[in-house]
Amino acid sequence: MRTRILVALAIVFALGSTAAVCAGETEREIVNRYVKKFEKKRIKHTGWLSLTFNLNRLNRDNDYNKFATYQNSQFTGATFKWLNTGQIFGADFGAIIYNKLAFTIGGEYWMTLGQSFQGTYTYTPPVGASTQITDPASSISVHGLVTGLQYYILNHPYDLVGHAPTNKPVVKVTGQVGFYRTSWKLWSQYENMNLSTASPEPSNTSFTGSAAGLIFGMGVDYPLKVAGLSLGVDMNYLWLNFKKVSWYNSADQEVVASWNGTPQGRIVMGLSGVRGRIELKKHFTW
Repeated sequence: MRTRILVALAIVFALGSTAAVCAGETEREIVNRYVKKFEKKRIKHTGWLSLTFNLNRLNRDNDYNKFATYQNSQFTGATFKWLNTGQIFGADFGAIIYNKLAFTIGGEYWMTLGQSFQGTYTYTPPVGASTQITDPASSISVHGLVTGLQYYILNHPYDLVGHAPTNKPVVKVTGQVGFYRTSWKLWSQYENMNLSTASPEPSNTSFTGSAAGLIFGMGVDYPLKVAGLSLGVDMNYLWLNFKKVSWYNSADQEVVASWNGTPQGRIVMGLSGVRGRIELKKHFTW
């Protein structure tokens, strides 16, 4: 009888110990599960801020270059050069919105295009007498707001488990649309073209215009493995043509610049071209 009681107590003790171990393992699993849920809930987004520089190889067959050639024949001692390249600084914000797809938005500021001269030069327009021009200039300013999408075709910019920037190069394709504004300042005596009267306007001011632009490109981001930084190198094509660059007089008549002195020569400010781009990114999560 005593032996039976001892065996029963041993069995109860063994079963109690096993239950305690199982209960301990279950608690750890529960804790780990809630920690993971908390981390997923706390880290919802991954993104970056970046500074960019573009060098735009402008298409040389454009109306401004025709304008420069035409004006050179009317100046003595001053030669306007063709537009060749554009230097563009920018800043972007980007965020992963779905798997390998990212949304970007940013701005561009173009260094002034054109040319300025110091001194006095003789200007002989097709209509009217010669006149002396002091410090003639042709300067073009451009700025824009750009937004679009990036899709990663090789690797992902973030470690999706740890939500940290990857240590692998990332290959991406980009499509963007932009809204651009331009202002073109010429010497005050420039012989412009009033489209309503087909004759020059007696005064002159800045020609302005706006246009939409499209950007398509491909590039690689290289992780720098320090402070969440990466360096991007892209090639893209910008399609951008300002078809209406003008100003209006007091009678609400449109005044334009012409590359051949006729209304048919109205200048379309074409700034399309192939661009090389470098980008310094700072990655973060929130």
